[in-house]
Amino acid sequence: MSWISGIGDKRSFTGGVILLIYSVGLVLYALENYQLGTPSYMGPGMFPALVGSVLSLLAIFVIFNAVGSRGTDFHIEWRSLLAVLGSVGAFALLIEPFGLIPSIVVMTAISSFAAERLGLRATALLAVAIAVLTVGIFHYGLKLRFEIIAWPF
Repeated sequence: MSWISGIGDKRSFTGGVILLIYSVGLVLYALENYQLGTPSYMGPGMFPALVGSVLSLLAIFVIFNAVGSRGTDFHIEWRSLLAVLGSVGAFALLIEPFGLIPSIVVMTAISSFAAERLGLRATALLAVAIAVLTVGIFHYGLKLRFEIIAWPF
């Protein structure tokens, strides 16, 4: 365990390792499940494989940079972590039965607990802004078939 004491910035090192694991997984998934194609006729796996490769290189850079630099000890802020993960989970559970706008509002409300200084008014304005932008971009702009508002009862 003496190599751990040589890491100057444990927070960046941990983030780099997590990013490396994710990006290598992305590349492996793309290579396993999609065709790459050729540079002139790119297949559906080309973009995720390239993005994963670039993220892997960035992660390696972050890891090496963290070893030789000074930084802080690793500290997990559980409140923020649980709020963000809970908001993503709530969005995934609510998007199909309730639609895009209610799931965005709930996601924003739950994720607002990650910030200590975000009040009720700011959360409401943020939820409205994100909902309007999301509906505009994904429903009307990209023509994705999401129910805007659904009532499952």
